[in-house]
Amino acid sequence: MDLDDDGTDASAARTARREQTPSDATPGPTALRHRTKRRPRPHRVTCRQEAASRPRERVEDPAIRAVAHGDRIAVHIVVALDLHTVGSLRDVLVDMIAAGFTDIVVVLTGVRLIDSTGLGVLVAAHERVLGCGGRLELVVDQESLLKVLRITALTQVFVVHPTLETALAA
Repeated sequence: MDLDDDGTDASAARTARREQTPSDATPGPTALRHRTKRRPRPHRVTCRQEAASRPRERVEDPAIRAVAHGDRIAVHIVVALDLHTVGSLRDVLVDMIAAGFTDIVVVLTGVRLIDSTGLGVLVAAHERVLGCGGRLELVVDQESLLKVLRITALTQVFVVHPTLETALAA
């Protein structure tokens, strides 16, 4: 007879474990995976629906202004694009796209500093505009900003112009 440390029959315990039915067993990860229901995928919304579904009160930022040039919009920024200021830029770009402007030029001639959050807002807006069949281009005249765009390989994503005039002519 095979005894455990506490004096019970070890072979009887092994036999009892083997004879457990699946309903008696504790469900493992695979059993739980099959019982859970799939969550429905969120449906895609149009560019206009997305901005309309986001209720918010926007505060005008004097450092960010949008100017119409025919059917194109130039968004002029004269402040550092960092964690504290990107919210205003995001709001302006989302509102422009929701209003149907999908040909946007972001003028960064007044920007001395851009961090990862600023780059993230520009990339997200670029993807949104592309999804709506438009384009988002940049105007950069500072070598330090061009260097950041080159290092992050964003010069391959964005069309970068040296002046607003060349951007509008393109």
